[in-house]
Amino acid sequence: MKKWIAAASAAIVLSACSAEEEMVQSTFSEGTESIIEEPSEEELAEQMKEEAVPAKFTELTADEPPVGKKVAATGRVTEVIEPGLTGSFFLQASDGTYVIMNATQTEIEINESVTVYGTVAVEKAKDGTPAINAVIIEK
Repeated sequence: MKKWIAAASAAIVLSACSAEEEMVQSTFSEGTESIIEEPSEEELAEQMKEEAVPAKFTELTADEPPVGKKVAATGRVTEVIEPGLTGSFFLQASDGTYVIMNATQTEIEINESVTVYGTVAVEKAKDGTPAINAVIIEK
């Protein structure tokens, strides 16, 4: 008897859910676009460039660097540690050397002059060099 009551209760709940689902689907047709528009990649890149401030070596080498802060650094690539996406390289800027974690599809070569835009990484390199997670790299 208990099994029959449980089964009947489950059927009622499921039919109520499908009735609600039908009402929502009839109210909002399948062709309805999302009310919230997501920014395009170009818009996000432009926003990053506008919000990034010049990286300051002394600030990023502090015991507690401003993790997540949007920064930009310009300099010369002195060493490619790992090439390609998720690779990394050293960037010699006017105020010091940074380790750049490449989250872009931009290929980097030694001696190239680049500007990187990204956020201050959670961890520094093993030798204490400050790290930046680059989301935009301009040559």
